[in-house]
Amino acid sequence: MKGRERSEPIAFFFALPHLVLFAVFLLAPVLYGAYVSLHSWHVLARERPFVALANYRARGFRVFKEESAEVDLPDVSPGPWPGAR
Repeated sequence: MKGRERSEPIAFFFALPHLVLFAVFLLAPVLYGAYVSLHSWHVLARERPFVALANYRARGFRVFKEESAEVDLPDVSPGPWPGAR
């Protein structure tokens, strides 16, 4: 049973490269994207004020459930670009 006890820490070291790559290429960009989406962001601006969910509200997302109202939707769905049929 001594070999079994020693192999468990070694298994962690085999998984470590995958965990590092996961953190660098997936987890970090997702967290950075969430950070950027919650701030007023401009490339040339030095200050990036925290605006919370105002960016989502400005683009038509309902952040919190409000009273539902009936909406008239067109019969024809729009294409992937303006003017497409």
